[in-house]
Amino acid sequence: MLLVPRKYMNQLGTVWSRYAAILVEHRHLLRDWTNHIDQVSWAFAMLELGLPFEELPLEYNFPTPLAKKIPRGTYRRPLVLHYHRKLDKKGKIRRTGVRLVDSAIQEANQYL
Repeated sequence: MLLVPRKYMNQLGTVWSRYAAILVEHRHLLRDWTNHIDQVSWAFAMLELGLPFEELPLEYNFPTPLAKKIPRGTYRRPLVLHYHRKLDKKGKIRRTGVRLVDSAIQEANQYL
């Protein structure tokens, strides 16, 4: 998830798009990372422009497929779930087996 102040949108969008186009042309260089062209091109744009940034706490972009790998006690209840297409047959977010994460998933699934 990205939160970008309006004052940076035009310049960031222009440079980000330029890097994305370059990376698409040369995607073979990214090897296993071709699915992350947006993230890589964003990072290059931020570096070129020297824009400030802060990493959001894990709770604001919690990767549910990694729930069992993230040490318990290092995060609070997730607020934004990044579930990477991990849905069940009913279109609900799959549970992880981690109680704190599953409570957030249960709440989100009520709205699906």
